[in-house]
Amino acid sequence: MCTLPGVLLAINVIILGCLFLLLVFEEWRYRQFRHRFLSVREHLLSIVHQLRSPLTSLRKYGHMLQERELGPLSVAQVEALSRMDGAREEMMEGLNRFLSASKLEEGSISVHPVEVRVREAIDAALQSISVYVVERRLDISVQGDRRLSLVIDPLLLHGILDELLQNAAVYTPVEGSVDVSFSRKGSKLEITIRDTGIGISDEERPHVFEKFYRGDRARAMYAGNGLGLYFARQFAGTLGGTLSFVSRVDRGTTFTLVFPLRTR
Repeated sequence: MCTLPGVLLAINVIILGCLFLLLVFEEWRYRQFRHRFLSVREHLLSIVHQLRSPLTSLRKYGHMLQERELGPLSVAQVEALSRMDGAREEMMEGLNRFLSASKLEEGSISVHPVEVRVREAIDAALQSISVYVVERRLDISVQGDRRLSLVIDPLLLHGILDELLQNAAVYTPVEGSVDVSFSRKGSKLEITIRDTGIGISDEERPHVFEKFYRGDRARAMYAGNGLGLYFARQFAGTLGGTLSFVSRVDRGTTFTLVFPLRTR
């Protein structure tokens, strides 16, 4: 004859058994997902490495053309080659940032600090938004001491600045402005990028640096993947810095980068 305690014990055993089977199943699903994810990731990394080789060849032959080693060129042809080379450099930098981001995700990223002139780094990153500047008639200003420099990984710094400037240009309406300033604050360097764009709502602010997150208005204006600001902040942290922002809807956003002023 079954007693109530015996029935309850049997029920608990069944429940625990079901929970155990569920945990085993979920672990199996996780392993399957991780295996597929790693396979896709390795495939993407292989594609990136394969793309770097022809881009390097394009750089070589483009340089030969610009130096007139293959014959004379008109002024218009030289200008077209210069723009093509700029697009190639931008693509190469994008591939390099993808590789850096991948290494960051797996915890194997290496940092190679050198002395970098801050103004030169900003000017180089501004090249990536030149198309938006012309199309939208944006007003760009840069303020800061040209002599100011810091010891930092130039590739990671460029990736951060490029992402922040791209965001500022993409989400700023026609005839808006993007203002960049940099200065020394004690033992730290501060870089601010201020725009007059669409801004970020109170609801969206806590999620801005989350992976794959994009606000409703941002999705309506520009096709992105929601990874740029996530990696920008991760890169800043890897370099020992911080990335923060303040924003008002329809008034604009200001991102602030702070790095320690190290010496070599």
